[in-house]
Amino acid sequence: MKRNWKSFVITCSVASSLLVSMSASVSPAYAAANAKSSSVQVAVAKKISIFKRVSSNSQTVGIADKLMRDELYVNTIWPTYKFNGKLTWKENPYKDDSWSFYFQSLDMVGYLTNAYEQTHSQKYLEKAQWYIESWMNANPSPTKQASRFAWKDHSTANRVVTMIQFWEQYKNSAIYDKDFENKLIEMLEKHGDFLMDDKNYSAGSNHGIFQDRSLIELALIFPDMSHSEQWYKKGMGRLITHVEGDVTKSGVHKEHSPSYHLLVLNLFKSINGFIKQFNVNEPKLKDGISKMEDYLAFIGNQSGDLPMLGDSQPESLYSLNPKSITSQKLLYVVTKGKQGKKPGQEMVYADGGTAVFKNDLNNERPLYLLFTSAFHSTTHKHADDLSFILNYGKTDFFVDSGKYNYSYTDPYREYFKGTLAHNTVTVDKKSFPVTKDQVNKSKISSSEINKTYSYVTGSHELYKGVKVSRTLVYLKNTNSILVRDVMESNKNHTYTDIFNIGKDVDVKKSASRVFTLTSKLDQQQIELIQLTKMSTIKNYKGSASPIAGWQSLEFNKKLPITQLQFTNSNQKNAEYKFIINTNTNNGVQNYTVKSTPSADIYTIVLKNGKRTNVQVKK
Repeated sequence: MKRNWKSFVITCSVASSLLVSMSASVSPAYAAANAKSSSVQVAVAKKISIFKRVSSNSQTVGIADKLMRDELYVNTIWPTYKFNGKLTWKENPYKDDSWSFYFQSLDMVGYLTNAYEQTHSQKYLEKAQWYIESWMNANPSPTKQASRFAWKDHSTANRVVTMIQFWEQYKNSAIYDKDFENKLIEMLEKHGDFLMDDKNYSAGSNHGIFQDRSLIELALIFPDMSHSEQWYKKGMGRLITHVEGDVTKSGVHKEHSPSYHLLVLNLFKSINGFIKQFNVNEPKLKDGISKMEDYLAFIGNQSGDLPMLGDSQPESLYSLNPKSITSQKLLYVVTKGKQGKKPGQEMVYADGGTAVFKNDLNNERPLYLLFTSAFHSTTHKHADDLSFILNYGKTDFFVDSGKYNYSYTDPYREYFKGTLAHNTVTVDKKSFPVTKDQVNKSKISSSEINKTYSYVTGSHELYKGVKVSRTLVYLKNTNSILVRDVMESNKNHTYTDIFNIGKDVDVKKSASRVFTLTSKLDQQQIELIQLTKMSTIKNYKGSASPIAGWQSLEFNKKLPITQLQFTNSNQKNAEYKFIINTNTNNGVQNYTVKSTPSADIYTIVLKNGKRTNVQVKK
């Protein structure tokens, strides 16, 4: 195949006839959009924005200079790796799958191309070409690859994006060579055919969306490649399947990690923005984006941060660009009320397994309580069903422990994924398995939001032969939370309630069955009251044996936090009850529960002697 792709200048004015000739057989939406020649001219006469793997910033040139010195940089997570001018493409100096993923994605080419765009120094483009050529020689096809990571689903999709970014600069550069370009285009076609093959596709995972993105970009930027029409149909068809299958009807992404909800949302938005440049409209994609943005508006806390559920890391909603937001509710949150429409304070997404209860976040001491219980997918899923997070005032009192890393042989990674790293119930001192056969064994079964209280009940059967249920009741007059766990089995078990307490909190047992939690930030005190008599209470902080009492706020880094464990053994059925009072002087003193066929009746005794009832539907 010898094609002069240099004549196809996507960044300038693309011949409208080229796009129109493709539109008739690509998709009905595409054909309809290009039916009016005037709209096509508007769509293609401007610079087309392409995808990029790595961002361009003030660090770009410094990173590129390291790469010029053969100091291999793939991500800030790892030190650079010095090599002697030649790569085998089997390298994995840190014995880390994630490092290999970035390496085989050719992120080095992205940094170098960004540096060329910033400086116009062709040395960076020459080095980028060297990396591409070296990789192609070592990995000419999926059956001839130097590393098992070379032709993987995700790395292959990422290389398409990086190679197109390189090509976009290379084709008009002083170092342009037609023979090398033909080799590059032939390799891109191999990538397209690989990604289109269902055997190589990651359905039900965000990796698949990256594959869809690459196929769609290849199809629209290279419309006269032999399989471009099939690529577009396959890529967009799969993408809509992700929109409809990977996201609940209410707009919650099913990987159980807000960071990945945001990642997938941004992927959807970037793809939608890309195809709009070609006058392509996909209504289902647009609708999915709107619902996913609404969800973000509710789950952000008082600081605008997303909760660290699953494989999430700290993310701020305030970093989002208001101009890119379509949801009026999310726009209100991101602009701190200057634009958009104020969302409600509380919401239960039963199909997504998330409940969020808040007081007014403009309150002097805002309260944020999040509960999770759902098992849709094993991807980025932790054993956190029935867990909760509580922020009050400036302080994260009860926290999720984070993701730590993706090294599945690391015992700390195993800990961070397990039940002990979450504020939930552990059975027989072991976490339940996060496996595909567990899907749909966890749910939110009932909830209610009203002016005086809100509650949510979730349950799961993720431990064999054991049903675990948890109810959280949020009393708004006192800002108190009731925690009630019910465990049912035909065999004796050891049941442990875990509470992971934030790094900015001191914990002290102040009275019998009362633990006082004091914020180091503002001296705010709350209390955890243990109503159920326990045979064992343990306190861990940064323990290595057993591994307990850790949180990870940065990749591959951990810090010690306090963990309380409340345990009873040799029980078939058990009921554990706790109270969390954010006002130690005017909270809940005790509560009892009477069960009827249709509801559980909570009789609550306040510290001032008053009583109140809450009916929790079954």
